[in-house]
Amino acid sequence: MKRLAIIVPISIFLIFILLFNAFQTVSNALLILLNFPFALIGCIVAFVRDAHSAKRLRGNWLIALMGQAVLNGVVMVRLLQSSDE
Repeated sequence: MKRLAIIVPISIFLIFILLFNAFQTVSNALLILLNFPFALIGCIVAFVRDAHSAKRLRGNWLIALMGQAVLNGVVMVRLLQSSDE
């Protein structure tokens, strides 16, 4: 658990740096990272609904969900940028 307390913030910071490099604005990078809490809420609801799934699968679901949340955020920001031009 201590290792996760160190690795998760470092991972989020590295994702922020990559997003900042891609979009060149802090606001777009933060907007994409705001998807994480909403994705976690959905993940928790899915875990509660599907209590029979193995704990090992839950970790995989969480990783996949975080990746999907970032991807959806990137697509939304790109669409907003293209509609402004």
